[in-house]
Amino acid sequence: MPKTFYLGAYWGPRGEPVQGCACRLAELLTVLGGIDPLLASWYQTAGSRKAALKKPVDPTVEELQALLLAGRPRLDDEERTVMIELGYRVGFWNGQDVEVGLSLRCGAPASVPGMSSNVLVMNLPAAEGDALTLYRRQTALGIVRAVVTAWQPSWCTWTSHALRTVQGRQPGEVVTGWATYVADGDNVLADLLPPEVTAERLGSGLLLAADGEADSATEATVTAVREALGRALHPAS
Repeated sequence: MPKTFYLGAYWGPRGEPVQGCACRLAELLTVLGGIDPLLASWYQTAGSRKAALKKPVDPTVEELQALLLAGRPRLDDEERTVMIELGYRVGFWNGQDVEVGLSLRCGAPASVPGMSSNVLVMNLPAAEGDALTLYRRQTALGIVRAVVTAWQPSWCTWTSHALRTVQGRQPGEVVTGWATYVADGDNVLADLLPPEVTAERLGSGLLLAADGEADSATEATVTAVREALGRALHPAS
C-alpha cells in the first residue's frame, strides 16, 4: 500500500490580529505555489467537489482576512457569539486530481484543554504517481521551510499516522517524522542523532531531516530522533 503522510505545525497560545494571520497565510500560499504546481491553486472547502470548484481562493491579504473572519468558531446560541479564545479557522483544497488539503487555526490567544491552540495541517496524497513530486527531498524540505518561516511554530513534522502511532506520544510531546522542526533547537542532543539524519538551523530553531525522499523514514529513525530531542521533546505551550 502506498504511504500517506501529512505535515503538521503546532504552536501554543498566540493572540494575533486577523490581518497578521492573513499576511502569514498569504506569504505561505505564494511560496507554496512556486514550489510545486500541485500547490499553486486553492479553493474553499465545500460539500462537494463541484461546489468547492466554484469557490477559488485569491491569496491576497484582503480576501484571506475575510475568510479567516468568516471561519471564526461561534457558540450555538441566538447571537452566534464568536469564541475569541479559539482564534480564526480556514480550510482549503487544491482542486486537482492529486488532492492536497490545508487546514489552519491561528490567532488563538489561550490554551484550550484537549487541543492545540494553533495548528496548520497539510494532508498529503499517497506517495505514488503524480504525487511523488511532493515527496522529492528538496520539494518536501521547501514545503517544511515555507511553513516554519511563515508561522514560526513551536514544532513541525512531516510524518505519517503509522509513524506517529509507533512513537507512543504523550500529550504535549513532539511527533517526529522524516522531517522534524523544533524551535527549541538548543536543547537537541545532536550527538545522539543517527547518521542518516542531517540538522540545519532554520530561523532560531533546528530542522532535522532523514536521508532520502520524504516517504522513506523508518520507525528506527523517528525513534532515534525522538530520543535525541532531549528537553525539546516537550515544547513550552
